[in-house]
Amino acid sequence: MSRKYQAQLSHPMNSSTLNLNISPVTFAIVGGGFSGSLVAANLLRNATMPLSIKLIERNSEVGRGVAYGTQVNCHLLNVPAGKMSAFPDELNHFLNWLHQNGHQEVTAATFVPRQVYGDYVQATLKEAEVNAPANVCLERIVDEAIAIETTTHSTTL
Repeated sequence: MSRKYQAQLSHPMNSSTLNLNISPVTFAIVGGGFSGSLVAANLLRNATMPLSIKLIERNSEVGRGVAYGTQVNCHLLNVPAGKMSAFPDELNHFLNWLHQNGHQEVTAATFVPRQVYGDYVQATLKEAEVNAPANVCLERIVDEAIAIETTTHSTTL
């Protein structure tokens, strides 16, 4: 069952460097699977201004979605590991993550289990969240978005 969720766009964040109140820009991302999680990770990694990111996913676990939520290890990616980086400017990001997380045998040509890639997406989002600037926040909302209404002062989901 869905409930109404209201994300306020007008909450000021204090910028101690300039001693100004700057309202964060609010992003609502509906769906916390692969796409939603990596949009959030990229926003967190690349923010140059105050941001409030609302990641709305009806399941309590983000980063997997249907594609990477399988528990069966024989369900493999249909693209080799060397071409599955989350970031186009870091082509070995996925391979490096694999090697640092107990999968040293994996090469760029290996087709890894989808479940492992889901672990990678989750870890990538977590790392981006931990390393985000202080004025950039991610809020995970376990709920189902059924409508979006925009007004001049807030967005209602």
